[in-house]
Amino acid sequence: MNYGLRLVTSPAIDPVSIAEARAHCRIDESADDGLVAGYILAARAYLEQITGLSLISQTWEMSIDEFPIEESIELPRAPVSSITSIQFYDDLGALQTLSPAIYEIDYARTPARVQLVDNATWPTTADRVAAVIVRFVAGYGTAPGSIPEPIRLAVLLLVGHFYANREQVTLGAGLTATQLPFGVDALIAPYKVVKF
Repeated sequence: MNYGLRLVTSPAIDPVSIAEARAHCRIDESADDGLVAGYILAARAYLEQITGLSLISQTWEMSIDEFPIEESIELPRAPVSSITSIQFYDDLGALQTLSPAIYEIDYARTPARVQLVDNATWPTTADRVAAVIVRFVAGYGTAPGSIPEPIRLAVLLLVGHFYANREQVTLGAGLTATQLPFGVDALIAPYKVVKF
């Protein structure tokens, strides 16, 4: 299914604090706090991109051109905590809100999916792009402690890597390129969103 995806509300807090990142990197002074904050943001964005996860709760809008005929709608971020609304342009071009009574959300599946209840049908939509708009909240919660600890450790490993290696490629004494820490892949592997 082709879809568009737009971040509506960014996370209100970072997955790790500057103090945690400073302790991990063994930074005693606060002079580099701005730099460390940028590395935390970059680490979060990178991990969310490669895993399909949202770490701290954030609101997304997914748009598709029409309702699927017999299929459910898979939500491309995880874990989904709620559906805010499903809107659609009807066959007359008017924006409508789909009644929550005709669909249910399978939160246990990753990615989560929206499916019709028994004997319900998807409404007809206008022949236009982005005729269906699903607004949903994804993330482990509103506090860093709600994120699984292996993912938080992966964020810290990336921050440490970015802090120690400030160029795209760093050559060591043996002239070998420094890559992202192997531990990051191992830590996030069990959490990656798998599409069925």
